Amino acid sequence: MYHNSKLNVQIEATCVTYVTLRPEKALYFCKKNRDMIDIFKNGKVSVVDVRTPAEFMGGHVVGSVNIPLNEIPNRMEELRSLKSPVVLCCASGGRSAQATGFLAMKGLDCIDGGSWTTVNFYQSQAAPGASKEF
Repeated sequence: MYHNSKLNVQIEATCVTYVTLRPEKALYFCKKNRDMIDIFKNGKVSVVDVRTPAEFMGGHVVGSVNIPLNEIPNRMEELRSLKSPVVLCCASGGRSAQATGFLAMKGLDCIDGGSWTTVNFYQSQAAPGASKEF
């Protein structure tokens, strides 16, 4: 099982920051984390990493498919054949946001997961026996 204590601390710190400084956003942020973990617990999800093949080779979510952002329009049939929802990720969230917007306009059930390390964290927290630290 993958555990990233730095990311866990970052998520906890962000929740605390939102509660303290931006209480109107705290519920949304913490709810998103719980919702993402629930999506992975369901097991009916596909993860698509939209980074370049070289970036993907440097580390990725277990079981994810690499479809670089520039190939998304040409690989719609492959994307439609994946389990739904499709969670998209990249290095920091910029490319996954672009891909999510494009795919949503095409009618695909998709979610912007942001960074692949964040998606990896969600997946690890959904695994049986995972510690629930936030």
